[in-house]
Amino acid sequence: IALKNSITHHCQVSQKPTTGIDSPVSAFFLDIFVVNQHTPPWKESPIVGMDYALKQPIEKSLKTLLVMSPFEDPVPLKRAWCIYEICNTKRLGASLDISMPEEEHTRFIEALTLGEFDFNDWITNIDIEQAGAFDPNDKTMIMELVSKSPGSAPGLNRTVVMALCEWLSVQGYLALERIPH
Repeated sequence: IALKNSITHHCQVSQKPTTGIDSPVSAFFLDIFVVNQHTPPWKESPIVGMDYALKQPIEKSLKTLLVMSPFEDPVPLKRAWCIYEICNTKRLGASLDISMPEEEHTRFIEALTLGEFDFNDWITNIDIEQAGAFDPNDKTMIMELVSKSPGSAPGLNRTVVMALCEWLSVQGYLALERIPH
């Protein structure tokens, strides 16, 4: 989650993530709660590698909850951490559950059903190399890990775009079901 707005805003996500939950008991990887954002494990003593500190919670939770807000220009798609976490979620075989605050989800579905949502606005600018990070050292560490990953930065970007394509195809189908025949 990229917290540009208040935590209260992000806690007001739809009751159900827009990809659905297949179990009454779910665990999600919420980076802000799993990794200390002020003193992350790779800056503590003893040092825990960044890759390990992120992958282990994603593997154990089996799900990552991604809050896409604002839906017109989602902050997570511009943040290096978020893009990296989306890619790790998919590569580790975990579920990527996408949600939006209720009001934004309503606007999103309306835009989708009226043909006013342009998915290209989301995906054309997904670029881990251009994405921001609050701490420049974090960005450097992320890019070192990305350079060693399959497909490097272009491969990571493709993985994120494909994850969003999967999600959007489900959303399109659900939106079509809501249109009166």
